[in-house]
Amino acid sequence: ALNGVARQSSTYQAGIYGAAELAIDGNTDGDYSNGSVAHTGGGNSWWEVDLDCIASINRIVVYNRKDCCREDLKDAVVSILKYDFTEVASYTITEDSPEVVTFGPFQAVEGTYVKISQDTGPRGAGILMLAEVEVYGENLGPVNNLALNKPAEQSSTFEKAYASKAVDGDIDGNYMLGSVSQTLQQPVNWWRVNLEVIA
Repeated sequence: ALNGVARQSSTYQAGIYGAAELAIDGNTDGDYSNGSVAHTGGGNSWWEVDLDCIASINRIVVYNRKDCCREDLKDAVVSILKYDFTEVASYTITEDSPEVVTFGPFQAVEGTYVKISQDTGPRGAGILMLAEVEVYGENLGPVNNLALNKPAEQSSTFEKAYASKAVDGDIDGNYMLGSVSQTLQQPVNWWRVNLEVIA
């Protein structure tokens, strides 16, 4: 998971501590005050890493926060997802107050994302606190975005939110930054891209 891209449902103390990427920085220190623990804000939380490849995964190791609240990791679900976000495997953390949880080695599963979800947890807080998440396996190659910069069109266009903005490689969803396509408000709308290949 090192050098992957991490995100989470929310961040506790955003801008100070708790960012999603702290769980893939190579530091397993579980003391939150030392600044290397990802921490969501609670309530049906999730954390996810994009491995940026198609991977053959055979082991996942989750390091819990250790200075507080270790019980909050119980009942969290660790899922392996394909590039299209289809779930191909999932594992539940059953330990009451774990420091480190290891799944595997298991028969290799192909995936692009590893996601950890916590609905409520034992205390009903629904918080995730992750010191580190390690994903082991083999890189089978890149995930190719077949739509990147291919010809796109849509039923109508609001202002300058052209169809091509949705295939420009920029995933920023802030409309004001100019990389979001948008149709007019009509009864029926559509958007499509020509991949220019048989895929």
